[in-house]
Amino acid sequence: MAGRVLIVDDEPDQTELVQIALEGTGIECIRIHQPDTAFDAVKQHNPDVVILDIMMPGTNGLDLCRAIRKDRDTYRIPVMFLTVWEDDPEVLHGLNQGADSYLAKPFKPPVLVSHVREMIQLGQSIERLNPVSSMPSHEAIKRELLHRLLHDNSFAVCGMQISSFHPFRKEYGRTDAERMIRWLAETIQSVIEEKSLENPFAGHIGGEHFVAIVPGEEVRDFAEALSQSFDQGSSRFYRQLDRQRGYILSKSKEGARRNFPLPALSMGIVHCEPGAFRNISEIFHLIDQLCAQASLSEGEQIFSDRRGTTSPCFPEDPEVVEDNND
Repeated sequence: MAGRVLIVDDEPDQTELVQIALEGTGIECIRIHQPDTAFDAVKQHNPDVVILDIMMPGTNGLDLCRAIRKDRDTYRIPVMFLTVWEDDPEVLHGLNQGADSYLAKPFKPPVLVSHVREMIQLGQSIERLNPVSSMPSHEAIKRELLHRLLHDNSFAVCGMQISSFHPFRKEYGRTDAERMIRWLAETIQSVIEEKSLENPFAGHIGGEHFVAIVPGEEVRDFAEALSQSFDQGSSRFYRQLDRQRGYILSKSKEGARRNFPLPALSMGIVHCEPGAFRNISEIFHLIDQLCAQASLSEGEQIFSDRRGTTSPCFPEDPEVVEDNND
């Protein structure tokens, strides 16, 4: 597997060791020993992977990682730390700032090569669209969300989940399930276009889970329009008998036949204000909580995060407000 790696370390001996290990496998290496020039080098060379030392004079590895994730031209490039601080809190902080992996010094060349190859594959996966929905996938969503979080601007994240999707797939089969997924992806994009939202982003996390990043002041209007579109359009996927009785008869996990509600769109809205979240994991966790609560409600439901917007973390049981579409 070929690729181009940019190595940033103020110690030339360290970058030489990395170069020897990688170029022996056909991977091109660019060595940077002046951390203050590293970011410009990343933009100039557009590498497949950036390897950073953490402790460097002037601009350290954490600052560089943050700059890479913040810039629109570089935020998707995989970043890996090569550091002596294997179990240090700084490594965890670096991962929260957007690094994808780390390897402790001193390293074994085969282990380094394996890590770099994984990073090259990760970069390729970020560019690939989900094969069912033709939308950006989970890794691309993570990159986009972190990129926006680092800019300290206000925005909203709308998580979307098709409830009762698994019984539907079990009863109707994979082909009809994928038809529903494709239709929902197209509907999300249509609503975004109809609303003329500023700088929107939509992606497919996987399965029945989607996400959209939209302006905070317009997220509720977007969510309500999408909920209405799902309610009006999803009936095309059901058999006439199921539409008439309002449920699907399918097998439960225990193997018994039981009634399941027709699929509905459950949504969780998180308003992201500057300083409200330390990393994207907190946002994803909160979205999961909100969507889970919304899925327990009848019909299409929208649950919104109503926490204080300046708190650096969120409580285990977030305060939510249920918005019915009646």
